[in-house]
Amino acid sequence: MVWFRSVCESWRTIIHEPQFVKKHLSLATKDDNINNWGVITHYQYQDPKSCSLRSIFHEPYGRAVDLYYPFKNLQRGVGIVGSCDGLVCSYDIERTFDKFYIWNPSTRESLILPSFGEGANFGSSDGFGYDSSNDDYQVIRVAFVKAPLEVKVYSLKTDSWRRIEDFPNNLKMSQPMESSKLVNGSIHWSAANLSDNSWVIIALD
Repeated sequence: MVWFRSVCESWRTIIHEPQFVKKHLSLATKDDNINNWGVITHYQYQDPKSCSLRSIFHEPYGRAVDLYYPFKNLQRGVGIVGSCDGLVCSYDIERTFDKFYIWNPSTRESLILPSFGEGANFGSSDGFGYDSSNDDYQVIRVAFVKAPLEVKVYSLKTDSWRRIEDFPNNLKMSQPMESSKLVNGSIHWSAANLSDNSWVIIALD
């Protein structure tokens, strides 16, 4: 996609139009050809890499290539919150910077999100997904500042954070520093119910 943007100004303009992006995404998600799909591999303090599914399933060894990411030039480790519709949400793994990044590996474009605010560096569990009702990509952050656990949502459409209902105080995340999982449009966490010591899955729609 980066190559096509460089052909001429009119192509660059078309590629950046929201309707073109949505149509391209719609066609891509309906394509069952394994050659068009890939995965991002990531290990702590190592650069993320991209690997095609065809390489994984049909070759002796998967061929992984380095990915560009927003603060690669700073030689800092990257943490991956999650991916959705070809976009990736990441952060500085050392949490020196109170920043999230949303970036597109295909176009190499990125956006720095505004500061989360108080308590950002005391630990958190994060999530990234798409809100179809508002046609908006969102980042979820549960910050471990104090009880109750604060939950804030970043909206790509408004480029701002807002606080929503607190995380249930009778639940404790099993692995708080790990990101949540996006399933069927909802963000999910595994948690322990402190009232009866049972395991539960909590979902944020």
